[in-house]
Amino acid sequence: MRVDLEDFGTGWVGLQIGIEDQEIDKLIGLLASLRTGDLDHFHIFSTSFEEQKNGVADIQFSKAIGGEASNADLNA
Repeated sequence: MRVDLEDFGTGWVGLQIGIEDQEIDKLIGLLASLRTGDLDHFHIFSTSFEEQKNGVADIQFSKAIGGEASNADLNA
């Protein structure tokens, strides 16, 4: 898996995640466990935290808290 930030130069950034086939299966399994309540959260984390000067250290997935305003959406 590869995770990169895209700096738009406006204060906003993009997050790009390149994922391999076997990682897709693992992500689907983790999302399914999140849905059923077997997990309350999970992470995608940097494996090069010590080697890189900057980047994405951690991404956490959890269920949305009821009543919280949404600020993102999914698109294909």
